[in-house]
Amino acid sequence: MKIGRNDPCPCGSGKKYKNCCLGKQSEPSQTLYYRRLSEAYNRLADRLLPYATRKFGKEAIGVAIQEFLLWPDPDDEIGEEIFEKVGPLFWPWFMFNWEYDSSSSELTLPGPEGLTVAELYAEEHRDRLDPLEHILIESTNRKPYSFLEVVHVDRGKGMQMEDVLKGGSIEVQERSGSEYVQPWDVVFGRAVSADGV
Repeated sequence: MKIGRNDPCPCGSGKKYKNCCLGKQSEPSQTLYYRRLSEAYNRLADRLLPYATRKFGKEAIGVAIQEFLLWPDPDDEIGEEIFEKVGPLFWPWFMFNWEYDSSSSELTLPGPEGLTVAELYAEEHRDRLDPLEHILIESTNRKPYSFLEVVHVDRGKGMQMEDVLKGGSIEVQERSGSEYVQPWDVVFGRAVSADGV
């Protein structure tokens, strides 16, 4: 991604790029860019979740978790313990993959059908999104989860993974997770490339 002279500096100083790091280096390091993408993702998630509730109503989370868990038996209670276990996978799926479909829900929700929460938000708040948030929505939206096999680990930095279902290899920058995995582990999740990171 080319950084414009008047864009916010990717180092996080809050200054314009031309008044900060423009003369220091030609491009920010990949590690710094990863940090900036992570911060942008957190800002975006903090806005998308309340937005979804306003757009679809409080019942949307219940409707979405039912779909995420493949419509469990009505006698199966979905309590806090289940939410704790599936939360790290559910919340990103809810923001970037879930679409309200009235034909698969017993409840009628006020929001539109056929668009993800991220797509709706981007349509309504296009001018409010910063360039990194645009990149994140474009790179993450509607990307499926898959099974990823760990091929190589660089502890505390990242890992090389292969998609078990679709094939293909991806270098993943991930600090905390790379401390716990080892080659041959299989992880269920989503790895996306956002502007080369």
